[in-house]
Amino acid sequence: MQAKQLRNAHVALAVGFVAFGTVDGAWVARLPAIKHRLGLDSGRLGLAILGVSLTATLLLTASGWLSSRFGSRGPIFIGLLVVAGALTATAFAPSFAALLPSACLIGAGFSIVDVAANAHGVAIEEIERSSYPTPWSRS
Repeated sequence: MQAKQLRNAHVALAVGFVAFGTVDGAWVARLPAIKHRLGLDSGRLGLAILGVSLTATLLLTASGWLSSRFGSRGPIFIGLLVVAGALTATAFAPSFAALLPSACLIGAGFSIVDVAANAHGVAIEEIERSSYPTPWSRS
């Protein structure tokens, strides 16, 4: 891989993680407003948060398959679209019953983006490691 391609891969990785952090931060920052608007108690809000975490965890294997099958670019883009759509849905959710599926979609998008971005980072490390022979290198 040429130096320019490697630099572009690094930039893409940074952009992916910044975008992931931005949407994650947007979700977390909106939680108090969602709780207030829907009149949720802490238990119901906790269930919505659990929905995000549980869905993200359950989809790790599927997210890994997506990344291994299609590379990292497509899954990162799709995952961010899923999260953006789900964040929009949570903003307009009229009830807890509508919030919960939206929260699960956020978790699905988080899982896809997280796995794909980390797989991209590992690929970059592998390329860099093979470029510099060291006693720890696998090449």
